[in-house]
Amino acid sequence: EFWADGDDGYTVTATMGSETVSVPSGSSGSSAGGGISVSNAVSQPPNGATLISVFFLPVSSGGTASIRLQRTRNGGSGKVDAYIDRIDGAFSTSTETGTITEPANGSNVLAVGSFNTKIGGGAGPVGDISDFSSLGLTRDGRIKPDLTAPGSLIYSARSLEASFAPIEIAPNDNYVILQGTSMAAPHVTGIAALVWQTNPALTGSQMRERLRRTADPPTDGSQTPNNTWGTGKVNALRAVTESVASITAPASSLPGTNVSLTSENSSGAFGNPLTGFSWTLTPPAGSSASLGSTTEATTSFTPDDPGDYRVDLTVSQTDPVSTPTGTAAATIHVNTLPVAVINGPASDNTGLPVTFSGSGSTDPDGQGLTFRWVLVARPATSSTTLLPAGADNATMTADVEGIYEIGLRVDDGLDNSALATKSYTALSGSVSGSSNGGGGGCAIGSRNSEDDGASSLATVLLLLGPLGLLAARRREYRFPLHRGSNTPSLRR
Repeated sequence: EFWADGDDGYTVTATMGSETVSVPSGSSGSSAGGGISVSNAVSQPPNGATLISVFFLPVSSGGTASIRLQRTRNGGSGKVDAYIDRIDGAFSTSTETGTITEPANGSNVLAVGSFNTKIGGGAGPVGDISDFSSLGLTRDGRIKPDLTAPGSLIYSARSLEASFAPIEIAPNDNYVILQGTSMAAPHVTGIAALVWQTNPALTGSQMRERLRRTADPPTDGSQTPNNTWGTGKVNALRAVTESVASITAPASSLPGTNVSLTSENSSGAFGNPLTGFSWTLTPPAGSSASLGSTTEATTSFTPDDPGDYRVDLTVSQTDPVSTPTGTAAATIHVNTLPVAVINGPASDNTGLPVTFSGSGSTDPDGQGLTFRWVLVARPATSSTTLLPAGADNATMTADVEGIYEIGLRVDDGLDNSALATKSYTALSGSVSGSSNGGGGGCAIGSRNSEDDGASSLATVLLLLGPLGLLAARRREYRFPLHRGSNTPSLRR
């Protein structure tokens, strides 16, 4: 599976042995021999992304296959996330970046990774993350897992209904020795039960915050949260005995709009109430915004300037005496998105330069704008480019007849606008068509990367397993395609 920005489109060419099939965006198709089938964003998924699915059915064990993505519409970021089943195939030259899949990707679940607590079985050093523990991040940029627990060489009650290898059965036959994140998750489940026993009134959100925020730092010294350890190693004692602070706030807001801040997911140790709340606000330079209250369970502020506003909260309780305080921080991004508008002709003859202007673009907050032009799409045989010609305009000379799509984003220094597009039709003129095809390169995997051409190539080589069918677990890879190259450079 390939997932891409919904404003991007690709022609997909899949090859295995003598079989090949090429499928344009919005279509599906199969190779003549039936060994390859492609579904290329025939329907829009609920997340608005472009979804490409490629299926291979090798006639024998092993083998190789390739998938070529030719970017034919580049109105999006150009980033492509690819997943393949870990048993039935692998990318031949890639380094995996993330292995978290459903349901651990969910926002309202605790995804538990595994670390080693015993020596043996190839588990690695005690205290290290287990080599089978899935890594984040999620496709939409969230950190996963949430925390980690012991999951390697764990003694577990043996079920008489299940089958185990002799090496997995403990000497007394009542236990089996297993490893996996399925062994780590029950540790966290048991700790949650202990915490709920001390405070049955905790909500699910409060429990998740309590387990995350009382986790211990990993022994490798890495800064948490991160996409290996999450918030760290679960700690049962701290989860029961410490005050926990949590800030509920919007991720973004607009200047002049009141922002409400609550501590609703904070909680006290042993179910006792929190008695102290201390809020602080750090606004961007030049802002005079302030908190309505600094000592209540809830507060608010009204941002006056665009920028990032940091809020900190410390909570405490008087009973039990000397209960450790809890701290939390949140950042609210404040900005009104600019609006991009394109002015220019709707059609003209090929061979004639045309100019498109962004003079109608505006920023409600009065910030200076940078204009980012992009040729979103062009005819298949065209090699024309869109060239910035000034602070707010761009020019293009169409080389073949057909429809071209011009795009513009404006950047106010904090955010880009949504993509504005304008169709331009090139009519019959004096310039003959080019057979070079779309050139240029895009930076697939680079945020806010836009190409002045509408076509770019990435080829992915796969090593196929015996079946080539999708199973339960997949791994994620990203393919950054550097300018001037049709070969992806793959890195962790």
